[in-house]
Amino acid sequence: MARLHLFQVGTFEQHGLLSIAAVCRRAGHEVRLATIRNPRQVAAAVAGSGAAVAGFSATTGMHRDVLRAAAAVKAGSDALVVLGGPHATACPEVVADPGVDIVCRGEGEAALLDLLDELDGRRAPGPIANLVRQGEPIEATPLRAPETDLDALPYVDRALYHAAVGRHGAAMRYFLTGRGCPFSCTYCLGPKMRDLFGGPPVRQRSVEHVLGEICEVRERWGLESVLLGDDIFGLDKAWASEFLARYRREVGLPLVCHLRVGTFDRAFLDELHGAGCWMLSFGIESGNDRVRRQIMHRDISREEIVAAAGMVKEAGIVLETTNIVGLPTETLDEAFETVALNRDCGTDLVSVSVFQPYPGTALAERAREQGLLPEDYAERIDRTYFEGSPLRMPGIVRLVNLHKFFALLVAHPRLEPLVRRLIRLRPNPLFTLVFVVTHGLRSIRLYGLRGRRLWVAGAHWLGFFLRGGRAG
Repeated sequence: MARLHLFQVGTFEQHGLLSIAAVCRRAGHEVRLATIRNPRQVAAAVAGSGAAVAGFSATTGMHRDVLRAAAAVKAGSDALVVLGGPHATACPEVVADPGVDIVCRGEGEAALLDLLDELDGRRAPGPIANLVRQGEPIEATPLRAPETDLDALPYVDRALYHAAVGRHGAAMRYFLTGRGCPFSCTYCLGPKMRDLFGGPPVRQRSVEHVLGEICEVRERWGLESVLLGDDIFGLDKAWASEFLARYRREVGLPLVCHLRVGTFDRAFLDELHGAGCWMLSFGIESGNDRVRRQIMHRDISREEIVAAAGMVKEAGIVLETTNIVGLPTETLDEAFETVALNRDCGTDLVSVSVFQPYPGTALAERAREQGLLPEDYAERIDRTYFEGSPLRMPGIVRLVNLHKFFALLVAHPRLEPLVRRLIRLRPNPLFTLVFVVTHGLRSIRLYGLRGRRLWVAGAHWLGFFLRGGRAG
């Protein structure tokens, strides 16, 4: 039996880590989970557990905090440090960092299990697909195809999560019915993942497997509503129809999911609503045709977006839209078109991000080639996509400022003349506060926050932004 100590940033359920934990625990290894509060706490936890492996997952931006924690682990124990997640997959050269022994590229369940089996003497030493060891050439490391039989994986280890984190403030829990996305949006790492690892673009769990997990969570920990966290739910309409019919009978809880314009019709929306779907989201991303089609490679017309929004509202479902501002070459007027399109759609809830040029994405590479990014742009990306931008282009400060007022402007168009004047100023805490309040109001409605849950979540978010997105 080998010991694995996993660490996550924040308190939200991270299904990648929890799936690795479930696979390794099923094989008989000892696994612990903790959140990263500070490097000293992480190092003490690893030393106290006697773990042979300390595992971290990081997005670009968050990776700086994780690397500091990893360095503390290396200084205080003999544990092997493994770094996975999107940053490790897109930037495997991070294995050269003194605090990192091994980088995991792509999905980590089978790779981490092989590593623990090797340390436990169950597997002969040698190369492990998806794992890059320090000192080894990255290009020589074998890659493994993604797991296609998702039912062969155990449910994510929520028992370990609850033991480590406790009950988070929200009444909603999220579930994945599959993995992957068939589309090729330029700001997403998905196309790079498909190029590297192959396999089908979308892998689907069985209806029985998904419902079994939902029912287990309801019985063991209680459940008030369900968020289906798939990139796009219901691409396979036959699967989705069977799932929704059984979900209505066997679960019957309020449901939220994410769709894509052009992949659903009114009949499918009626099925969703009949199964308890009270809210869904889809991506507008940009209200300008040039930006949406040429920059983002989202071949969806403005008319299709407005028509899709109308269908959602006619079906009696609350609509949330996702949006991005601060895209390469985007002008301020083009960004205001995104605000206007949200109004035309009658959007009920607004989610808006500042574009971040995540390594491995086509749009980050294009922006670098256009001279809009420095060579070390990955080290300039913020911890979240709610803060600033590393892009070097005219008007980027006003675009970042517009992000903070975006949701307010969608709801209150008469404020636009005032906001157009305000965003000429330098970014400041007042602008951030406007965003925190509007984003918080969205979260209250989405996650059903009330009473103690509201105070817990509010304290978490306020502390998060006061710390500038740092783990705590």
